[in-house]
Amino acid sequence: MGTSQVLKWWKKISWDEKDPSTGLPKRVTKNRGQYVRYADDDGPRYGRLDNILTHDAIFGMISNLHSETVLIVATGLGRIRAFLIISPVRTLDDPVDSLTGLHMYEHEEPTVIGLTKLSAEVVYMVPFKKESNGDMWDFTSGTDTMDHQDCILLHVDWHIGFM
Repeated sequence: MGTSQVLKWWKKISWDEKDPSTGLPKRVTKNRGQYVRYADDDGPRYGRLDNILTHDAIFGMISNLHSETVLIVATGLGRIRAFLIISPVRTLDDPVDSLTGLHMYEHEEPTVIGLTKLSAEVVYMVPFKKESNGDMWDFTSGTDTMDHQDCILLHVDWHIGFM
């Protein structure tokens, strides 16, 4: 059995979780590149979801090849073990932006977590690059060309339900 049959890489991952307000199941989907909240030994943390993989993904999986989403389905035949490669973020020494009052973070070395550690909470992080003179922040919206390890992140935790 080759590695390609044991490990599979995905662009998205979805699961059902009980909605606390209604008590009904709710579909949660996370994509590579999104910022997420997850549980750590020291409490809740934030990080960037870099990669999604499943181990021994032979039993109990339904894959939608068009959207390349893996759906976690429990069956009697086996159990899928989903793992997420996360780039955790840590608070800066000067953790609050003076203009917006929002917390600022920077990336740490990647780590691997299990799916059960991931929260359904939606997290918004805005990447910034620091100007060469050190006094100003330069907003960079083209995150595809930005090395996320070299940027500062502004955690937008405002209620944006109106958007």
